[in-house]
Amino acid sequence: MSSLGFVAFATMRIPMPLKIPPKRELKPGEDVEPRISDFQLEMIGAVTAHWARLEGALEDTIWHFLKLDGEDGRLVTARLDARPKVEILGALGKRYIPAGHILEKFKKLLAHISDLAADRNFIVHGIWGTLTPDNVPIASSLRPKADPWMARAEAFTDERMRWTIREILTAARALNDLPAALAASRGKSPPQPHRSAAILRRDQRAKTRVARRARPRSS
Repeated sequence: MSSLGFVAFATMRIPMPLKIPPKRELKPGEDVEPRISDFQLEMIGAVTAHWARLEGALEDTIWHFLKLDGEDGRLVTARLDARPKVEILGALGKRYIPAGHILEKFKKLLAHISDLAADRNFIVHGIWGTLTPDNVPIASSLRPKADPWMARAEAFTDERMRWTIREILTAARALNDLPAALAASRGKSPPQPHRSAAILRRDQRAKTRVARRARPRSS
């Protein structure tokens, strides 16, 4: 990994989340059917598969800060989901990243990953259907930050699903770039990439194959 990793991380833009439409009641003539298209199933599968890449990158970053190899690292992170991994990285970042641009970017990245985790959980654990007559895919689940006791339905359009997939992959690449960014800022050679960084590069050509597919036209 070259010092270009520093450029990639330092110039990475943390986007604003897509705006979720405000809560509303069903309009006259609207209904929710318990079905979704094959295309939406592919989108859900892509979110699930690429999220594993991001979780791997979170693990690798923890191992990097703690100077752990894979065997010892798994003892620390194997049973953790994304939320505690992000919390651990927040504490490690404050401890090991000097105050400045990289630390601020790292904090924003972790906050962005927390937002993506909430959407990922909604997508993976939601009960799916299709809002007719507009044929909009929707999922019903819980939003703990909104109301932990009230299920809500949200529309997950093609645009929103593609955006989610793209941001998951961007966040994983940013985490994999971080060691090189830190090494470059200290005038050192970048370290060898961990497991998920190698996997992510190997699968680079397929990163948005599903996300960029044209939606099949209805006959």
